[in-house]
This record gives sequence, structure tokens and C-alpha cells, in this order.
Amino acid sequence: MTVTIVGNNDSKVYNGSTQSVTGFTFSAAKGETTIANSEFTVALKEGKEAEASGKDVGHYTMDLTKDDFTVTSKNYSKITVVYTDGYLDITPVTDEVTVTIVGNKGSKVYNGSDQSVTGFTFSIASEEGEVDKSDFTVTLAEGSKAEANGKNVNKYQMGLTAEDFDVSSDKYSNITVVVVDGALTITKAKLTITTGSGSKTYDGSALTNATAKIEGLLGEDKATVKATGSQTAVGSSSNTYNITWTNGTADNYTITEKLGTLKVTAAGGGNPPGGGGGGPAPGPGPGGGPAPGGDGTVIPDDPAPTVDPPVDIVDPEPPLAEGTWALINLISAIITALGAAVALFRKKEDEEDEAEDEDNMYKSEDEDEEEEDDNRGKKMLAAKIAGALAGVAAPITFILTEDMSLPMAMIDKWTILMLIMLAVQIVAAVFNKKASEAPDEEEEETAEEAAN
Repeated sequence: MTVTIVGNNDSKVYNGSTQSVTGFTFSAAKGETTIANSEFTVALKEGKEAEASGKDVGHYTMDLTKDDFTVTSKNYSKITVVYTDGYLDITPVTDEVTVTIVGNKGSKVYNGSDQSVTGFTFSIASEEGEVDKSDFTVTLAEGSKAEANGKNVNKYQMGLTAEDFDVSSDKYSNITVVVVDGALTITKAKLTITTGSGSKTYDGSALTNATAKIEGLLGEDKATVKATGSQTAVGSSSNTYNITWTNGTADNYTITEKLGTLKVTAAGGGNPPGGGGGGPAPGPGPGGGPAPGGDGTVIPDDPAPTVDPPVDIVDPEPPLAEGTWALINLISAIITALGAAVALFRKKEDEEDEAEDEDNMYKSEDEDEEEEDDNRGKKMLAAKIAGALAGVAAPITFILTEDMSLPMAMIDKWTILMLIMLAVQIVAAVFNKKASEAPDEEEEETAEEAAN
């Protein structure tokens, strides 16, 4: 009799867990004649188990032999046992799995040397659920590098593609590879340029300050900076500069400027620098030699002056009444000017009247009266001069201090000055009128006395 024992077998798709197959079947035959299984008892010996198990993709067997079984029968004593081992096959997943490879990215500040970023990471995605990264092997293909290098400010790519990687898995057969390129970004370093300041009183020559320095150069970068600022006219400006690179480039730096200020102020009303005490300078001494000074010392001739190139001098703008012009100032200027004109016209009439009176009036022989007339005439002249000066000064002051293109206001900071000049004109006019009427009254009294 032949009893054939077959261990069970199965094929399963990898699922990340341990899977197994157990059990066995048997059949009996005598020649070509099949014998009922009920005639036989088939069992595993103690300690043996008909099981094939595994987790990863592979072929797993039960590892049994015929000697691991006990076969008995009541009716048959001569039994031949044949055994076929059982097994479990775990196959790779056929669902699509996406492996995304991302090159590393980095941002570094320029330091004057070569810098780099290297390496990559990867992730797994599947529509069927989570996937264990350990089931995949991702390596660079031979001759490929995941590296970006650079020195100057810029963005440097690794240049990665799917062909640069070997992706494999024993458990997944349908793998799609997606690559996101890595990059190195180098940003600008800080550089500081400082220029000097200066000030002086206006003298017609240019004010400069050559002080200039540069701070923050990195690596082997070399540059020189030269101050180029200049201020000649009254006012102020920044002390600018020029930078010359002998190695490196300004594109690698963010430049912070600390520029000095060149300021020229208006000259005062005193003597010019180097002048004397206000009198005229002494002329050449005898024989064309140096002339003696005020204290008897000999003043040598000045050396021949150096002729500077012509400089355009910009006159300062006339001071304006801030943002408006004052109506009261205009009225005061007009009345003051008219007062001066009336005073001058009256002076001419008075002279004609005096000439006519000289022919008709008695000449006084009293010396006191003559002296009094002389004093009165001087006072009238002084009043007329004061009025004339106020009449001329008022419109000139208005022109210099007001800009009628601006909005109008009633008063401004020049109003007090304009009213003072108007007051001078009024006082001069009143005084002049009183002084001119006094002689007329005296002449009438003299005429009456002569008649009596």
C-alpha cells in the first residue's frame, strides 16, 4: 500500500505582516486502485508542525520529511509513505507606489570661500495605505552626486534627475520615482563704507574731506574707497565716494553707507581773514620794497597768488516769509513809499514859497531869529531824510522778504519791521509839517508889527 502525504501550499501578496500556510493532505492507493483514507491514520510525530510562514517576499517551506509522520492501518501492514513538502510564496505588491526623492536645500551667507550643500531624503506614497520606508533602498547611481557648490551670491542647483538614483524593493514591483532638485542659495554679506565730515565758512573754494574707509571685506576680496564729495556754495551735501574692486565684486555685499556731511556756512560781515584793523593796507615802500606796517615793522610782499579754476557761486535764495506773504506788509510798504514821495514833492513847493517870500518880507536883523531859522531848517532836513530812507527801505524790504506767489496772510515775522518803517515815515511827516508851519505864524506876527 502507498500513502502519499502533501503539505499545503499557498501564494500571498506582501502586506508588511507575517503570513503562513498550515496543514497537509494524504491519499492511499494499491496500484491503480484507490483506497479510502478512512483505512489509515496519518499524524505528525511529537514536536513537528506542518506550517510554512514568512513576512517578506519569498518562498517559505514546512521543512518536513516522510519520517516526520506516523502512518497506521488496521487492515494493511505493509505501507509505503511518500511525502511532498508544503510551502508559502509571498509575492511583491503590484499596486503603484511613488518614491519621491528631494535633494537637500541650504541658504548660506557669502564668506569669500566655496560653500556647498549635499544629500537627499525620500518619502513613499501609495493609494493602498501606509508604506514602510525600510522596504525600499534608494541610492545614488554610479557617477552621480547629490551636491550643489558655489562661492558668489547666487542660487546653485544640484541638477538631479530620476536617472541619478537606484530605487529597489523586494516587496514592491510597481515603483514610480519622482525627483525634486536640491539647491544652495548664497546670500549677500554686509559691507560698511564710511566717509568723513567737514565744515567751513564760505571762501569760494571747494570743501572736501578725503577720509574714507571700508569694513567687512571677506576672503580674498580687495577694494579701495575714495571720498569724492565737494561743497563750494553755502549749504551742505553728503561726502560721496567711489569704490574700486581689485578682487571680488560688490554683488556679493549689501552696502551700508555712513556718509559724512560737508557744510559751508555764509561768511560774516567782519573783516576778511587775514585783513588789517579796518584801514587801507599800506602801499609799497620806497623803491618798490615792502612797506612798513602800522607798528613800524616791515611787511613782506605776498607771494604771487595761485589762480584757481573759475567756480560758479550760487547766490542764496532771498529769505522768504516762510509759506505765506503778509497783506499788512504790502500796505505798509506802499504807504511808506507814498509818504516819501509826498515829502519830496512838498520840499520842492516849500523852496519855491521861500524864494517868493524873500522878495516880499522884511529881512530881520535879529541874530537870534536867524539862528532859530537855521536850527529849524536842519531839523526839517533831518526829518525829510529819515522819511526818504524809510520810503526807500520799505519796498526793498518787502521785495526781499515776501513772495506773492505764496498764499496770503495778514501778518508774518516781518510785519513788525514794516510797521516800524511806516511809523518812522509818519513821525517824519508830522514833524516836518509842524516845523514848516511855525515860520508862517512868526511871519504873520512880524507883518502885523510892521504895519502898526
